[in-house]
Amino acid sequence: MLADRLSVPPRMMTNILNSLTHRGLVKSCRGSQGGYSLARSPQEITVLALLEAIEGPAQLALCCCESEPAESDQCRIKDVCEIKAPIRKIHEGICELLGQVTVHDIAFNRVNLNVGAAVAMIKGKAN
Repeated sequence: MLADRLSVPPRMMTNILNSLTHRGLVKSCRGSQGGYSLARSPQEITVLALLEAIEGPAQLALCCCESEPAESDQCRIKDVCEIKAPIRKIHEGICELLGQVTVHDIAFNRVNLNVGAAVAMIKGKAN
């Protein structure tokens, strides 16, 4: 059983698979020969899509929340924050990188992120 192999409680694994199914990343098949399989090709499923399906929208800090602007109001220092803009740029860069890595890349150990290029990309966005 997958939950046992990954040392994840079965209930948690069920919740994760339900979230992935709801987002159209996996499909389920009922019955004695049933189970779960990818709903799209591994080259189409990004790490960002997986993380957002399981955890919700990516959010490095409160001010980076794109789906619920009201959440940024919870930050007590938002009006005087000196690092809000750079944090948002870093958030965008991280999301962009995670959006480029696919399940296929991970399965075949082809995750070859050039950290220097990533830093340059983030710096370029900051200018």
